[in-house]
Amino acid sequence: MKHFFILLFAIFFHGINAQTYVVPKSTGELIGFNSLWDKDKFFGYIEIHKDELIDKTQKFSFIVLDPDFKKITEGKFSLNKITNGNPHIGRTLYNNGKIIINLDEYNFGKGFYLNDTFVILDVATGLATESKTIQNNNIVNPKDFVLKNQDSPFLNYGFRVSRIPNSGFIINEVEKKGSYGYYKNAIFINLNGEKIWQNKEIATESKDHFYEYTPLVSDEKVTLLYLEYYKNKRSISDNMLILDTKTGEQLSFKPIEENDYLLNYIEAKIVDDYIFLIGEYFKKNQDKNNKSPFIDNKLGLYRYKINKTTGEIISKNYLPFTEMSKFVDINENGRIKKEGILLIRSFEIRPDGNNVITAETYRPESILAINTYTELFSIQLNGDFKLEKMQSHNVNNSAGSKYAYTQVLSDNSGISSIFITNEVNQEKMIFLNEIIYNDNDKSFVTRKMQIQKNDEDKYFMAAKPGYIVLKEQFYWGKAKKLNKQAEFTLKKIETN
Repeated sequence: MKHFFILLFAIFFHGINAQTYVVPKSTGELIGFNSLWDKDKFFGYIEIHKDELIDKTQKFSFIVLDPDFKKITEGKFSLNKITNGNPHIGRTLYNNGKIIINLDEYNFGKGFYLNDTFVILDVATGLATESKTIQNNNIVNPKDFVLKNQDSPFLNYGFRVSRIPNSGFIINEVEKKGSYGYYKNAIFINLNGEKIWQNKEIATESKDHFYEYTPLVSDEKVTLLYLEYYKNKRSISDNMLILDTKTGEQLSFKPIEENDYLLNYIEAKIVDDYIFLIGEYFKKNQDKNNKSPFIDNKLGLYRYKINKTTGEIISKNYLPFTEMSKFVDINENGRIKKEGILLIRSFEIRPDGNNVITAETYRPESILAINTYTELFSIQLNGDFKLEKMQSHNVNNSAGSKYAYTQVLSDNSGISSIFITNEVNQEKMIFLNEIIYNDNDKSFVTRKMQIQKNDEDKYFMAAKPGYIVLKEQFYWGKAKKLNKQAEFTLKKIETN
């Protein structure tokens, strides 16, 4: 077995706010360079390489970097392969000194990713657990699993991994009902990858009914899941399940409903002893012939304040779109003149109790056009969910959503929301827009950047507050000529 040598270096450009990290051609194939988050703060990056395949054991190596590209640790892990699929990196999540890497395989016959596995890395030591997978609610090692059908290698239909801060991870396994796949349960594993609990099954009316589980938010005491109830493929109701994080015991199970409105959820937050659920509300009695009921019947935003251990709703707040008309030209269904439908992208509760929302608009009638997504908007509400400020930010139009992520500033004096257009346009430019909210004066400031794309494979990706990373990927002959697979440049966000 050959030794693995890594040549990594940083180039500092004096007089230019840039710092570059190069992945050389001599290393194993670069299959992942992902951002890592410590809750809502940026932690750094993980670089993942695919190395040798030895006796159906795929070897990998990894490097963990801080936000300035300084190496924190490095190590190796292996995947016990019983299929011939090519491993693909799914999610990589940081949690209390550990990183979980979710790997899957694309199945061309089925048309989606399946055969999910995971490993957990220790940032302090660089050591990794054995690869594990989930099957029929159990955590198993792929090498211990015997396939029933060798002609159609199959571990699972996949799973989703979410983080429970400081404690471990929630895994939702995919189940198939006919042609429909859904997340059937919630399994909690600790930071060593050991199964601690699985939620108690909730009875359904018949075998044609089922619940789909989506984790919303967790802390060390409670875990909130959104459960959508289906009959076959038709959604019947939305529900809220609160579990004890340590034991998995059910604390509360209640429908998310309102007598006068239909509701959907957008985001949830835990602050002290309360869960805050935010979403949109709609007309309840809708025209059955309306082909766009969730566009034409939106009425505004709601916020529920919920006791996190009992599930009791403490207060309900509603913000009709008509109240925003003092700041923007908007109709009762949330359509802003010349821009389109208002879509909420992030919701934050600041230490002073103020609520901050960032949003963008889109034109559903232009869904295949390059100008589908248009303006950006900032909304500030007080602790009682009363509108105090709303302003627009003139930006480039795009075919897809520009929203990327929101993070707190380094000194926790506010938040930064990043909107990115990586898609190719006629000018061959990629765009970045940053909206900064400051707690002290409750102001919103916008910064913009644009980069010429040329023929390089260039993309923006997440970085520490005030910065962005420009990723350049090189393939085949160009990678050989330049002797590098990729280059990552840390740039200070400055309007250019």
